[in-house]
Amino acid sequence: MSKASDDLVDVSKYDSPQALEKGESPDALKQALKKMGLKFGGTPAQRAERLFKAHKKSANGTNGIGGVGLRRETELLEAQVKYMTEDILADLLQSTRMNVEKKLALSYEELEQERYAEENPVNPDDDEDGSDSGEEKTIHNPKDVPLGWDGKPIPYWLYKLHGLNHEFRCEVCGDVTYRGPRNFERHFTEARHTHNLKMLGVQYSRYYYMVTQIDDVLKLADKSRNLSASQLNRTADDEEFEDAEGNVFNRKTYEDLRRQGLL
Repeated sequence: MSKASDDLVDVSKYDSPQALEKGESPDALKQALKKMGLKFGGTPAQRAERLFKAHKKSANGTNGIGGVGLRRETELLEAQVKYMTEDILADLLQSTRMNVEKKLALSYEELEQERYAEENPVNPDDDEDGSDSGEEKTIHNPKDVPLGWDGKPIPYWLYKLHGLNHEFRCEVCGDVTYRGPRNFERHFTEARHTHNLKMLGVQYSRYYYMVTQIDDVLKLADKSRNLSASQLNRTADDEEFEDAEGNVFNRKTYEDLRRQGLL
């Protein structure tokens, strides 16, 4: 028995998925599954089995295709999830979001230091070694490596990995010393360096990358200005023109030939 695609399918009059498949058209099964919010793809046999199981689960308190009960269960679950996320777990979700945003802003070195601090937590009992509690414990740091977020020296392998044993001095920044090539290279685009360049009358560009001496910056700025002026003077002569036969001339030659009527 077939029905129009928009009619409801009365699953209750069938005792098996096979009977449902024979009694209803494939399109009717598809529309019934679609109205219930279920997947409606697959073969007619798969649709019939899916619809029959859904009706069997929601048979209590429902009629027809059993979609009303299923929708009620879905709406109840949605309300519960909304309540959990917007009320009970709101603070947790907010703190998680802030933690993720904070990690995105950290450099690789900072992430490694944070990971090391998490893997090596400070144990308050370690400080109770019989000494006076008011006396500060001296940090053993013979290799003078930077301290991590936990106040302890970072691992020496991490120190060597990022080249933090190499120091780079920048006169433009006021003789500030940067540890590691990455920190040194990154500082050229940071506020301190670009601000000091502006104080010297220079706008930062890629030409000043890796230039740390004030005299070198000023010499490069003068050279850049002179080069720009000479390029402007050569622009007219370097401009190329083409005649009707495809011959290419610079501007001066082209104008001379045109005035002589040779073009």
